Amino acid sequence: KEKKSFLIYLGDFIAKYRYVFLVIFLLLTIFCAFNINNVKIKYDGLDILSYKNKKGEKVGTIKLIYNNDVIDKFDIILDTEIKFNLFVYIFANSLRRTIFFGFVLSIMFIVIIKRKKTTN
Repeated sequence: KEKKSFLIYLGDFIAKYRYVFLVIFLLLTIFCAFNINNVKIKYDGLDILSYKNKKGEKVGTIKLIYNNDVIDKFDIILDTEIKFNLFVYIFANSLRRTIFFGFVLSIMFIVIIKRKKTTN
C-alpha cells in the first residue's frame, strides 16, 4: 500500500466532506451577520521615527474597530535601533536645509574670492 503525504490526505478529506464544509460556511454566513464595511483599522502613534526612539519602545497602537466598538488593540514596538544620520537630520527640516546650503554657498564664495586674489 502506498503511503500518502499529509497534504494529499487533507485534500482527499476536504473533497470527501466538501458538502459539509459548504453547509457550515453557509450557516456561518447566515447567522453571523458580518459586514466588511463596518470594519475599520485605526493607527494612533508616531508619524516619523528618529534616532531618539529606542529599541523596545512603544511607537504606536493599531485598533481593530467593528461597528464603532474596539475589538482588539495591538501595540507597535520598535524592534530595531535607528542610528543617527547627519544628512537625514539636515534635510528633514527646511530651516536646517537652508542654513546648510547657505553655509556651503558661503564657503564656495570665500574659496572663489581667495583664488581670484592669489591669481592677481
